[in-house]
Amino acid sequence: MEKINWLSMILATLTPIIIGFVYYQKALFGKAWVSTISMPKTQRIKLPLIWNFCISFIVCFLLSFFLLIYCNGPGQEGIHDTFQHGAFHGLILSFLVIIPISITGVLYNERSWTNMLINAGYWLLSLPLMGGILDSMNHL
Repeated sequence: MEKINWLSMILATLTPIIIGFVYYQKALFGKAWVSTISMPKTQRIKLPLIWNFCISFIVCFLLSFFLLIYCNGPGQEGIHDTFQHGAFHGLILSFLVIIPISITGVLYNERSWTNMLINAGYWLLSLPLMGGILDSMNHL
């Protein structure tokens, strides 16, 4: 991969933000997720919505950049430049990095397993889509 397809980077960056917006709605998992947080609302971090979006965009961009490099390492060019290949990398990243971090967070922050499962499901949706977008669009 010699050049970065910036459209793929923007789409991959927006993917977890859009999925999170839908996934954490009260009608889906939002109500169950909020019920697993034992912290009173007065102690939660409360930033203006635009700051939440900007910070999310920055960290999701960094994650997209890492995933782009991860999907296009040595020996992964040519026949591997597919949506499925990138999605597989996203799935592996979810299982080997994100879910172990989530489990550690559940244990030490005294959250419930329901909280961890909801968050893990979110990343199991987001990262494979991000990887698929990045791997397929950077080789057009």
